[in-house]
Amino acid sequence: MSAVLYCETGTAKPDFSYRRGERKERVFGDVYAHTWNGRGVRLGSLTLFPAVPGCYQRESWGLGWQSMPVSASVQGAGTSFLRFQTSSGGAWRSHPAVNKHEAYLSTKLFEGENIPEVRTECAQNGNLLLAVRSVEHIANAVGTVSDEWVVPRFTGRMRTVESACGRWYVFDYGQAAVAVLPLACIAADGECRRSVPAEIVREGESCAVSVALHRGENALLFRRRLESAWLVAAFENAGWEQTLSAAAVCDETPPEYCIPREDCMNRRRIRAEVGGVTVQPEMDPYRRA
Repeated sequence: MSAVLYCETGTAKPDFSYRRGERKERVFGDVYAHTWNGRGVRLGSLTLFPAVPGCYQRESWGLGWQSMPVSASVQGAGTSFLRFQTSSGGAWRSHPAVNKHEAYLSTKLFEGENIPEVRTECAQNGNLLLAVRSVEHIANAVGTVSDEWVVPRFTGRMRTVESACGRWYVFDYGQAAVAVLPLACIAADGECRRSVPAEIVREGESCAVSVALHRGENALLFRRRLESAWLVAAFENAGWEQTLSAAAVCDETPPEYCIPREDCMNRRRIRAEVGGVTVQPEMDPYRRA
């Protein structure tokens, strides 16, 4: 199952005994888990997380702090995944959590009584996936809200590749590579989707590509919706530089004739092609199943 339950600091060794290829398994309702198994590298996602409504976070429990709805594994090099982070009063919270000791008694992503709705939607085709992630109904004291692709113990080389659709960040392991491309976001300083600069963050053994959706003083933040989006590609052999440089992405807002929408609630249609593999989902913030 691609929504890997929490494993401390991502050090668990993935099992690569499964045959190569793709798997698709129904999880709950119309939610499916997708997994692509390559030679020494694996990429997986859930079409929707949380799969069961109301289970992401509560006052003292939830699945958000212990789950990875989007992740990649490289044989002998551990797991990498998307992670939300917030800071409030100098205290950091992460989903999935950095460790059980700090998160078990305080599992929410935000401090305070209000519990924002966190959601991840994915479309995956083989070794290519697109993830659109959102946090809605924020009315909390917070200094930082960020989304990042993180490798807790990174032993490879970080490289970048420029393309017409933006800058790819490549975690190069030699025998395999995982590449991420941050797409347009809805940050706290606006209502429309726009490009937000990503940064490489190294802390101890970990390495992350981080996109800040909000950064400021620790104060009450009121926002209808924040949104991030990622294109992720896994490669089991060399030659990925040319493949990434030739990647194409079309990110557009379809016209709306029926439903009144704020800018931050507009539908989103993305078509991405990398190395002949295509994903083409349409995401609607109002759609809940």
